Amino acid sequence: MPDGRLSLDDHIGTLVKACNYHLSVLRHIRPMLTVDTASLIACSIVGSRLDYCNGLYFGMSESNFHRLQRVQDSLARIVVAVPYSASAITARQTLHWLPIKQ
Repeated sequence: MPDGRLSLDDHIGTLVKACNYHLSVLRHIRPMLTVDTASLIACSIVGSRLDYCNGLYFGMSESNFHRLQRVQDSLARIVVAVPYSASAITARQTLHWLPIKQ
């Protein structure tokens, strides 16, 4: 019997929490890294978590996509070393990263 309460809310919450931890660590060491090194670390630690099992995200709620997009936007700003007020779209384009939903 299918469960009507089946959603990815708990999984996305855990994922965002883990990614935010790694973002804070990367933010502290970012001044000592080149852009290429920061991008490599970001993709291997946080980006791989965002991409893992992304086929299951089909049909996921917009709020969960938005939560994951905020993580990716923060990651792009940290890697490019721009302030939080800067455009995340520009930072993602600089790194050649697609938005989460794509």
